[in-house]
Amino acid sequence: MNIDTIKSENAEFILARLRLAQALLEESDHLVGNSGYNHSSDRWWLHPRHEREALVAYLLLTCFDRLGQVRRFMTHSDWLKSKKTQHIAERSKALDCLPTNATPVEAACALADEYQSLYGVRNAFCNGIDSLPEEGRKRLFSSIRLVFRPEFMEHGSNVSTRACPLEDVKLERELQVKHLYKKRNQFTHRLDQFQMSSTPMVSDSKIPNGSSWVVEITDEKLFYWGVHQEHEPVETGGAYVYTIIGWPFVLFEVLYDAIGLPFERTSIKLRFHVKFFSSGRPNVVGYNAVVEHHLLKDFRSLARNFWADIDERERHHRPPPDKIDSN
Repeated sequence: MNIDTIKSENAEFILARLRLAQALLEESDHLVGNSGYNHSSDRWWLHPRHEREALVAYLLLTCFDRLGQVRRFMTHSDWLKSKKTQHIAERSKALDCLPTNATPVEAACALADEYQSLYGVRNAFCNGIDSLPEEGRKRLFSSIRLVFRPEFMEHGSNVSTRACPLEDVKLERELQVKHLYKKRNQFTHRLDQFQMSSTPMVSDSKIPNGSSWVVEITDEKLFYWGVHQEHEPVETGGAYVYTIIGWPFVLFEVLYDAIGLPFERTSIKLRFHVKFFSSGRPNVVGYNAVVEHHLLKDFRSLARNFWADIDERERHHRPPPDKIDSN
């Protein structure tokens, strides 16, 4: 099978997975919000929405495996037993580098290394990220903010005040890719099912069963809430702290771009709690507790209309208490 056929087949499978991930995300938005927390539990922050968001993130991360496959996948055992000329040549290449007195274990290790370099999941995953358009790679890495906290303590992270950005760009990229691959594997091998993208805590702040996704519009600039943070202790002390922003929307955008298809994040059917801020009204916070995602495509008009409505009400001395908080 030639490489163009493989790329076409990869894009087809990735598109199917993107659609599945979107359907799961949309279904999860019908779950309860704040009432879904078990506040009497030591792990009160766990929420059924976050379990599904973790699944969506996992499904999207595995798309990088497929994106980076330039050969049809086959198991290690099938590769060793294959009589195809290509596979025979691949095995011979690995063994030809060994000395004549190499042990069976050394030969096995050489074959295993060659297989991993050609068909291994990690290799495909990294190739998938490397194959992204430059703008897509920038967008992906910008969604994973990385700092080093030299004073970080496993059970006292809240006392750490210093956060040092990494000056070595190459090291930063290597750590970001390693972290992405680790997140992909933790869902499978450690049954890690927590990814905090939505914010169910705010769903009942204004109306019962309000929206669990949050955006803010500040002076006609849009910001998605939902920040997931993880730390990784360093043997010599301190820890790397990863802050994930804009997921899963960034992953959707990057992957759609990689397979050459248009995508608008607001096409994902979700409900949002929208907070409105304006430099002209520094002591006022406006909000709309339930806004359909597609309406955020023209968020500037949404903000202008919101503040125009407030101005009109104020002119008639009818402040809207259900939409305004004063500090």
